[in-house]
Amino acid sequence: MYSFLAIRGYRQGVQKHLQTLRGLANHPLRTLCSYKDEMKFCLRYGNREAHYIEGVKHFFALHDRTKGMRHLKISATKNYKRGKYLYAILKLFAGDHVEGMNLLDVHKWRSNTYVVDKLESS
Repeated sequence: MYSFLAIRGYRQGVQKHLQTLRGLANHPLRTLCSYKDEMKFCLRYGNREAHYIEGVKHFFALHDRTKGMRHLKISATKNYKRGKYLYAILKLFAGDHVEGMNLLDVHKWRSNTYVVDKLESS
C-alpha cells in the first residue's frame, strides 16, 4: 500500500517533468545532451509531448527515421497537434499521400491554415 507522502511525492515529480516538457517541445534537440531522466520517465508513462520530442530528435538529429516516425506516430495518435501535423507532413513527403492528407483533414488544415499558424507561434 502506498503511503500518502509517496503518492504526493510521485504527483509532484510528474508535475515537475511535465513543466519541463512544455519548454522542450519548442526546442526538442536540447534533449540530446540533457533531460535524459525526465524523458525516460515521461516516455515510460506514454506522454504525447515526450514522444513528439523523441520523434523529432531521432528523425532529424540522429537520422533514425524508423524510430523517429514510430514516436511521432504515437504522439499523433494521442492527439498532440504538433505531432499529428509533423507526422502528416512527413507521411506526405514519404509518398503516403492518403494517410498524410487524412491526418491533415482531421483538423481541416487543408482549408484552415490559421490552425497551422497557431501551432508555429505556440
